[in-house]
Amino acid sequence: LASLGSKTMTRLPEKVDEAAVFAVAFHGGQMYGDKPYSYHLFQVRDKVKDEDEDTQVVAILHDVLEDTKATYRDIQTKFGREVAEAVARLTKVKGVEYTDYIEGVRSNPIALKVKIADTLCNLTQSHKEGNLKRIRKYSKQMYLLTK
Repeated sequence: LASLGSKTMTRLPEKVDEAAVFAVAFHGGQMYGDKPYSYHLFQVRDKVKDEDEDTQVVAILHDVLEDTKATYRDIQTKFGREVAEAVARLTKVKGVEYTDYIEGVRSNPIALKVKIADTLCNLTQSHKEGNLKRIRKYSKQMYLLTK
């Protein structure tokens, strides 16, 4: 899956490519606005493309626990405990307070890098759509992540 969503066609590291296949399979026909969900996953990955391979893998997988039937065990088996833990930190769990969720993200260096990248992508998309409610939401989230 050479660089789905990227502006340049470059070969992805093998583990990142495997994550892309995994995420696309689980996200199936989900959409990000009017684009396939893989578009968003690769936007986030592109923001961390200069980071280590595990960070790039987490960027691709960042929504897979929250939005699909994939399990922590699926991720841990295929990509290792460190990746699975970071993805789990990025997953909003019903009943967990938002401030506790943000602190959990901040406690994991990989999750924090990926969440900042994800927030930037969502903020950019919200600006394109003129969605003031989401602009406020993601601006506040960015503040909480980086304070």
